[in-house]
Amino acid sequence: MAQAPLLLALDLTGTFAFGLNGALTAVRVVRLDLVGVITLGMMTALGGGILRDIVIGALPPATFNDALYLGVAAAGALVAFFISVELERFTRLITLFDAVGLGVFCVTGASKALDYGLGGTQAVLLGALTAVGGGTLRDVAIKRVPSVLTSDFYAVPALVGAVLTVVAVRWEVYGIATALAAAAVCFAIRMLGVRYRLRVPSTPRRKVPDEKPALDARLSWQEEFLRNAGPGAEERLREFGFQVSDGIGVLENGAGPAVLLRAASGESADVACVLGAAQLLSEDADRWRGTLLVQLHGEPDARPDVVLAHHVPDPTRAALSTGAESLVTAALSWL
Repeated sequence: MAQAPLLLALDLTGTFAFGLNGALTAVRVVRLDLVGVITLGMMTALGGGILRDIVIGALPPATFNDALYLGVAAAGALVAFFISVELERFTRLITLFDAVGLGVFCVTGASKALDYGLGGTQAVLLGALTAVGGGTLRDVAIKRVPSVLTSDFYAVPALVGAVLTVVAVRWEVYGIATALAAAAVCFAIRMLGVRYRLRVPSTPRRKVPDEKPALDARLSWQEEFLRNAGPGAEERLREFGFQVSDGIGVLENGAGPAVLLRAASGESADVACVLGAAQLLSEDADRWRGTLLVQLHGEPDARPDVVLAHHVPDPTRAALSTGAESLVTAALSWL
């Protein structure tokens, strides 16, 4: 059954935005060439629908029967490749288009699953898969934990939109108006999540004392942390919302430069200070935009725009020291 013109226009808008976002990830995070950028952009835009069609047995997938979707996804990727720097000024607009695609994809995915005789629960899952599957494939392709599984408020709006679609079909009121309404609800929830930085609850973080004890000759909780910072650094980065792979932590926070923080020597004090900077920046993420990388060991896949290395000399306990170049401080605590 052919889509209504308005729904088709929204579907193509979402496809373009997904292709744009996937390609921007390829440009910023892993610095792929033109072929890699187009591949990652099209994977993001079309991957969810392809996975859905494979699951329900709609073969070959609809994407390969309509060159229009392939062309729109590729166009979004090409735009990101050639003007990625200029696009940083339009982050909100891209996010808005992305939310439009999320809403339309979850609706069309759920309704198609029902057309193929699947139950309501399965249709909801496939609606969400259509909306978030492409981004998940993108993240797996660049070797990072899918953002939809870690912190971003992304899957929940898609699930809500898919549920509303299934309810409308079951009540026999599904049509262009109800489809748009379900997509609009998904869109609204997604934009509220962006506006208020909503997050799906995660496992509790380790609590630290509210008041820091004064440093003295005895072993304090701060020094104990420094002693154990190296082996547990990757876990701490995950607690701060970073995606960690091969010793590199990545925190994406919209369009902007890629900044790499690294411990110059790998000593516990250096690692602790870098972790402190990572925590403060993650907690203040509403005041900056870009991609923050923390290098514990190994090498990042992409070349960052800025590299900041931190080294703590070996001062007297709790003393302050300065270097000859940029001002640096040395301390036994980062909290």
